[in-house]
Amino acid sequence: MAFEVVRTWALLAAMLFLGSLVHEDGAILVGGYLVVDAHLPAAVAGLSLFGGVVFGDCAIYGLGRLARRNARLGKLLQRFCGVRVGPWLSKRLFWVVVGCRLTPTMLFPAFTAIGWAGVPFRRFFGAVVVSACLYVPGMLVAVLVFGTALEYRLRIWGWPVIAAGMAAMWVLRRRAGSLVEPTTPAGTEIRAHRGMPPLKAEDLRVALAEKISPPLYYLPLVVQWLWLGLRYRSQTLPTVANPSIEAGGLLGESKYDCLRLIDSTQVNWVARSARIDTVEGIGGGEQTRRLVLAAMEEAGLGYPVVAKPDIGWRGIGVRRLDDDAATDGYLAAFPLGQRLVIQEYVPLDGEAAVFYVRHPAAPRGWIFSLTFRYFPFVVGDGKATLRELILANPRTRWKAPVHLACHAAQLARVPSHAEVVRLSTVGSNRVGGLYIDGRAQITPAMTDRFESIVRSMPEFWFGRFDLRFDCVERLQAGEGFLIVEVNGAGSEAVHIWDPNMSLAQTYRTLFRQQSLMFAIADANRRRGFAPLPIRGLVACQQRQQRLLKRYPASN
Repeated sequence: MAFEVVRTWALLAAMLFLGSLVHEDGAILVGGYLVVDAHLPAAVAGLSLFGGVVFGDCAIYGLGRLARRNARLGKLLQRFCGVRVGPWLSKRLFWVVVGCRLTPTMLFPAFTAIGWAGVPFRRFFGAVVVSACLYVPGMLVAVLVFGTALEYRLRIWGWPVIAAGMAAMWVLRRRAGSLVEPTTPAGTEIRAHRGMPPLKAEDLRVALAEKISPPLYYLPLVVQWLWLGLRYRSQTLPTVANPSIEAGGLLGESKYDCLRLIDSTQVNWVARSARIDTVEGIGGGEQTRRLVLAAMEEAGLGYPVVAKPDIGWRGIGVRRLDDDAATDGYLAAFPLGQRLVIQEYVPLDGEAAVFYVRHPAAPRGWIFSLTFRYFPFVVGDGKATLRELILANPRTRWKAPVHLACHAAQLARVPSHAEVVRLSTVGSNRVGGLYIDGRAQITPAMTDRFESIVRSMPEFWFGRFDLRFDCVERLQAGEGFLIVEVNGAGSEAVHIWDPNMSLAQTYRTLFRQQSLMFAIADANRRRGFAPLPIRGLVACQQRQQRLLKRYPASN
């Protein structure tokens, strides 16, 4: 089925490539529609549009060079352009290309003239690539952000291209298995996670923020970070947002050490965990297995357990282990010599992320964000196969290659009516987990509980608690939950991934979060804590990236 998804993406990419040869702005609008409504990855759409734009510009330039060889056309162009046009165009080439990009009616005659005037192709190609790198991503992001408001900016002659693109998209959606329409009617209440607030069918949409490629999505935050770094005179200042955590928890920190910050007076709110220094070399796997089993016995853990790297990110390498055979398989793929965490499996469907913030000079902190996290799932109807259910659900369809590969042996099974099939142990949006804004559910009792927990943690001011709980009512009362992970400055207030949040709301939240992080870190610096130098932060990042590439797959 993964092949069908790739085939569909290839067809859509080809359509965008050809469409950009006819009308650039119209093709970009269609590309935005495909990203938002058809789950085409923004990177695929952007590269296809970029390739079509560059190819089309070069083709127009080529027409000008061919016209130069035709005596009749050459005389006509010389009469129209004049003898001095070549030097003029060559001197102002980049700005001419940029100006024509912003004024489409001038593009064809100007680029033809550039080719006819004999401007070297390498110079023209460089100017085209640079201008397209600026124009195509910018316009595509604008379409994703402002949506149909841009439709009215297009000229009338762009609509035939848009109509053709929509028609082609409709045909592809009818014929391609990876673009099956959802079968759950809008407004239908879905109760698939015990103790969690019920979902509606429209909640299963994919958030617009998820459809934007990370480099584009985080670019505004990079700009704000640089500005805040200049304002506070340190680009690495957030590494002291939590002085008790390596690099402030920005990246590369130990998951186990973060959990251990919670002292014994509050340990009943923490899932039992053990850390193992795995042994590399000959016989290292067997030695590590014995260490794992001994650590489990000492911590009072029995199967199932959750295994995770001590230094991790977004659920990479996290796996549920149900028996000794699963443990052996996990250790065979784990990079021995690195630290491993074994944690009790909390058999509760309720999963939430609580983001806590406190300024060092403030008497109390507050819960900045509460997010309910729903693991990827489908609900059986007694008729459709697991493959069909995955492809009919907008969220699971979004990550269809991942789910189809992980459940390849069960795809032909027909889940019974109302059977909930969990597709992943982790609820990360990396595997299609759904995040719903729960800030309206925050209560004083919940805030008091986390205030007590944080007070037991030395020098922790800014970060997120990932937890499992049995029901919302008990969570609101500050009861019935276990913390499975503590994250520092590198974590997000993940309610921003709620499909019902606009992109403007998302960025307002992220900008405020980043501003608070710098302000808290600045207060800690004034209290005597020194930020890491840039080389130290880079070393943490490089270590984490090296390890992420070596971890086994999640389940």
